[in-house]
Amino acid sequence: EQRVLNLELSGISGDRVVYDKNTMVSFHPDADFGWDHWSASALMPLSSVYNISSIMGERAGEPEMLTRASFPYDLEDEIMLPIHISAKGSQTELTYTLTQFENFPDDWEFHLTDLVTGETMQITEGFEYTFEFEAGEPDDSAKLQPSVGVVPADKSPARFSLRVTPGVLTSTPAHGDLPREIALNQNYPNPFNPTTQISYDLPESADVRLEVYNVQGQRVATLFNGTQNAGTHSVTFDASHLASGVYLYRLQAGNTVMTRKMMLVK
Repeated sequence: EQRVLNLELSGISGDRVVYDKNTMVSFHPDADFGWDHWSASALMPLSSVYNISSIMGERAGEPEMLTRASFPYDLEDEIMLPIHISAKGSQTELTYTLTQFENFPDDWEFHLTDLVTGETMQITEGFEYTFEFEAGEPDDSAKLQPSVGVVPADKSPARFSLRVTPGVLTSTPAHGDLPREIALNQNYPNPFNPTTQISYDLPESADVRLEVYNVQGQRVATLFNGTQNAGTHSVTFDASHLASGVYLYRLQAGNTVMTRKMMLVK
């Protein structure tokens, strides 16, 4: 049996309700980590009035807006999916409604973060969330260019971040056991505004330095500099004083150096 989560986006334009039913995350036995390439651009409505929400994925290493993501049935690690919203018409208020939530174990958790308001909500049966959204004006070009309104992810910030947490995380030590190796985990939430959590694993005591850099290579923050015991550690990064954009966070633990990317969206 597939495990399926589907969020339906709806809004009112004039005297009619406009729906998008294609934002889906599924888990099934035959899937590899990757994507069902149901391109949002290819599925854009021909009407000049529409809503659409799309998950950020990639094809051949390039960003692509997708309407469905597919992952292995027995997910072991937490995943984070940026979601972009596009709309045309007189809509100013949109609503997400959970329409499918099937076959998930009780200990799996789903959280949706509104990256504009900063609100984080757990998705459970009966979930519904209404938010303000400034839709573009309808125009005739939408009938000729179905991809209008879907802006590449590097030019348009995500509106939401969907976090999927399976019941048992391989990065979390079980029964009090220490981590087996040094690991720098993906920050959560990501994208974020203005704070995010950065966690890392240490198999033994080490001299640790955790820093944040901008894409020009300039250090913008030092989050920790000292000796830490073995275990999993978490630090809050507050970027309220920084501009939107991509940042790098760098962990040096003993002789090991690791770097990851994160995105600040204001």
